[in-house]
Amino acid sequence: MNFTFDRSKHVFYSPEFEELIKDTIRFFNGTPVQPMPPIETFEGAGVYALYYIGKEGLYGTFHDINRLEYKQPIYVGKAVPRGWRQGRVFDSSSSELYRRLCDHSKSIRLAENLEPSDFLCRFMILEYAASNLIGTVEAALIRHYQPLWNCIVDGFGNP
Repeated sequence: MNFTFDRSKHVFYSPEFEELIKDTIRFFNGTPVQPMPPIETFEGAGVYALYYIGKEGLYGTFHDINRLEYKQPIYVGKAVPRGWRQGRVFDSSSSELYRRLCDHSKSIRLAENLEPSDFLCRFMILEYAASNLIGTVEAALIRHYQPLWNCIVDGFGNP
């Protein structure tokens, strides 16, 4: 066999996919902001953003940015359903997203200079076939917002 390589035969491009990602970002930005952690347990997996609104300290400039509307997350993350990484069937009864937000609240509480009340969150639940977009939507949100704790501070979201 004689093998040749033509890169153009390996590159996938879809304007529909690009538009779908733009739609997910628009939908995400329209979801209501919640306290950290959210006041009610809920089921599902998906993507989320944390917003700092405290006036004092190292991150005080985020208060001015997010004072009237929540424009700049300090962190973007994902919560995948159990079995997702192994390609198993999605279980919509898990509370992975809620659990992840609770874990972040605990981490914030343990920090010396941060208060959970200075944080709000926004999230989007992706179910069934849409759960295949979780990693893609997280990456798109990180590229779009360049959150400080994703791009400068390493390790916040690692469990």
